[in-house]
Amino acid sequence: MNEVLRLAMADKGETAESLAAKVGVDPKTAGRWLADDRIPHPRTRIAVATVLGCEAKKLWPEPFRRRDLPWFQEWADLEQKAKSIRSYQPLLVPGLLQTEAYARAVLATGGLVSPAEVEEIVAARLAR
Repeated sequence: MNEVLRLAMADKGETAESLAAKVGVDPKTAGRWLADDRIPHPRTRIAVATVLGCEAKKLWPEPFRRRDLPWFQEWADLEQKAKSIRSYQPLLVPGLLQTEAYARAVLATGGLVSPAEVEEIVAARLAR
């Protein structure tokens, strides 16, 4: 159970139904965020955090740790050892070659990622 979300909703007097109406999802979906500890789409996380007056990272910390996942760590280690990496991406500069400003612009486009999350991802990308 997502206890942090439950407490934030209680503090603001929100139910799953009222929160769902405010962020434009089905009430059953909002209920699953509590009961099943499911993680909503990034745009929805930001909307919920705005309604509840807190940071999305506080409500759902797991998506913000995704660059620490075991499957990605192996890839990052291989990047460090590689003498060359080949990638074909005709519409986007690959992450390792992105400048700070380019990465920030790409990640901020579309409103899918909160400004705080953009800064975290940019910092992790620059560290790589």
